[in-house]
Amino acid sequence: VDTHARQLPFDPAAARRTLDSLGWRAPRAGGTRARGGRPLAFTVIVPRSSETRARFAVLVQAQLRAAGVEARVEPLEFTTFME
Repeated sequence: VDTHARQLPFDPAAARRTLDSLGWRAPRAGGTRARGGRPLAFTVIVPRSSETRARFAVLVQAQLRAAGVEARVEPLEFTTFME
C-alpha cells in the first residue's frame, strides 16, 4: 500500500477559473464568491489538541481565500470534535 499522497499543484488561477465555470462568481472588489446570492463559505473544524492540524487548516484557509472562498477555522475540544 502506497502511503504517500500525491501533492496537488498550488494554482490559484486554475482554481478561480474552475469556480467561475461552476457559477461561483467573485465580486468586482474581491471578497467571497457567491452563486445565486449564496456565499461560498464553510467552517473547517479541527481538534484543539492538534497544533499541527490547526496550522494546516490556517494554510488551507489562506489558499482558499486566494480563490475567493471563505473558510473559517474552528478549533473544538477533542471529544466534541469526535462526536
